[in-house]
Amino acid sequence: AGQTETTIDRSQFDNRPAFSVGDVLRDSPGVSVKQGNGPRDFGISIRGSNARNGFAIRNLVIFDDGFPVTQPDGLSRSDLIDPRAYSAIDVVRGSSSALYGNYATGGALNFRTRPGGTIDGVEYGVDGGNYGYLNNYLAAGKKVG
Repeated sequence: AGQTETTIDRSQFDNRPAFSVGDVLRDSPGVSVKQGNGPRDFGISIRGSNARNGFAIRNLVIFDDGFPVTQPDGLSRSDLIDPRAYSAIDVVRGSSSALYGNYATGGALNFRTRPGGTIDGVEYGVDGGNYGYLNNYLAAGKKVG
């Protein structure tokens, strides 16, 4: 209660090029994304919480299937996140430090990986674009039992 949370489902970004997590989060209300130092390094801001930071992500806690991947100093990196590996992204807006720790003053992002049963075999794809952009990805999974 008291938290504004939305979920970006895979169906919203599955059939379009998704080079980085910034491409996926751009359509989420209240989330702004700005280019960082590297090609896949993005600063993510929820309702202005990280708007002045020049690199990486601060004031947001990043989770991968509920496990925190934010570094002990509160810094999170977006260049290690591959959007093709996830089934959904939960965006929690506003101050969440009571729930997620002292670095969640701007909110939290939870990246949920794809279960093997939803892949059900082998999936291969290629994204291409300007300036020599080429992204190959491969996912394999199977539900057993």
